[in-house]
Amino acid sequence: MKPTDRRLDSGLASNATDSIAPIGRSALKSLDCYREPLFLIDIERRLHFVNVAGKRVFQTRSGLAERDGLLTLGSPKTDAQLRSQLVSARQSPGSRARESRGIRVGSPSSTRCWLILVHAMGTEAHDADGVHVLVQAIGRTRPRSASAQLLHDLFGLTAGECIVAAEVMRGRSAREAAERLELSHETVRTHLKNIYRKCNLGSQGELLSLLASISQFTFSSQT
Repeated sequence: MKPTDRRLDSGLASNATDSIAPIGRSALKSLDCYREPLFLIDIERRLHFVNVAGKRVFQTRSGLAERDGLLTLGSPKTDAQLRSQLVSARQSPGSRARESRGIRVGSPSSTRCWLILVHAMGTEAHDADGVHVLVQAIGRTRPRSASAQLLHDLFGLTAGECIVAAEVMRGRSAREAAERLELSHETVRTHLKNIYRKCNLGSQGELLSLLASISQFTFSSQT
């Protein structure tokens, strides 16, 4: 086990590095009791504190991880987004005007995803290592999508219509679905019109509600 692993797993006393002493032990204890994962890092992504919920997330390997003492969000793209926000925190430490933009984290194979919020700490929490930043992970459960076989069996949707319906289930507009599927906007609109007709629906909102309801059911052949 790496030294960093020991630090993250050995409880509050050694979970916090000496460099964040200005924050206060009582404040860290409050963070440790917070139900959502919290990570205190510096501008180089070095982990200085991980609360109990955060350590559980590391163990489940659901996108967030500790690698060589650094917080990683699971992909080069999301790590780059995090670095960009850390640079912003360094340029304007403690600024209340700087807004925290959410970073979405999650793998396609997982039903769990995260919204990552970055909060710059006040000037009293700074040290020689740079600005300390509080990273908050808000867990979200992805809606289950109705299977193509289920949609076909219930409503007689074609393969193309099932694919478009799945894009709607993910919250995409007709134009966004067309771009993702590399289809023309008119083709996607035609698929949607056929879906509405076959399912006796009048709008995309009604379709989304229907898909959310029937996604709770599966065929025995799929279990």
